[in-house]
Amino acid sequence: MRVINLDETGIKLLNNKKNQIYLNRDELADFVNGNYAIVNNKLTFKNKTLNLSESEIKEFPTILSYLKTLMLYK
Repeated sequence: MRVINLDETGIKLLNNKKNQIYLNRDELADFVNGNYAIVNNKLTFKNKTLNLSESEIKEFPTILSYLKTLMLYK
């Protein structure tokens, strides 16, 4: 999974198949506070979903930690 920073507007989360979801700046705070679900290798946040591989699920805590750090500096 990759994170693309979009200046001050938000971020994109991309899986290894280049599918993506966009989180605007306001949504990012909800996301890092744990308002998402991962069920059957599918990340769901609000009405957005992103299929994740097993390796991406294992990487997810690192991605979440990065996003939390990103939020501290905004």
